[in-house]
Amino acid sequence: MNKVVGKIVPISQALHSRAPSNRDEIETLFEALGGGNLPVRTQKLSSATIIKKSKKLVEEASEMSFEAVFGRRRGVIEESADLIYHMVVLWRSCGVKPEDIWKEMRQRAEEMGVAQKLPKRDKKKSAKVIRA
Repeated sequence: MNKVVGKIVPISQALHSRAPSNRDEIETLFEALGGGNLPVRTQKLSSATIIKKSKKLVEEASEMSFEAVFGRRRGVIEESADLIYHMVVLWRSCGVKPEDIWKEMRQRAEEMGVAQKLPKRDKKKSAKVIRA
């Protein structure tokens, strides 16, 4: 039986037994973060500074990467979930909506065939320090 915690409803219940997509999961989390009655740890993180939220995101990315390096599949899954959670918290703080991300990814896929990282922009060549 699905347990309702405050106003937060489990993802599966919120989506009416429809198999959720990654977008559904992220968008549901994004919307839940804007509501009241959040768990204490989420309230604390949501009210933290942008610097604290950014540090937490980097920390989770590092932890996920280490789990991958050590070949711990379950650790990669758990840390990836933590990473996505912190990323969505940071998006909300920056006024970035999930649909903004999906739009950017669609544009990249249309231009490059896959939503890959954009190529580095040409920057003015600066003087390089040459070491012997």
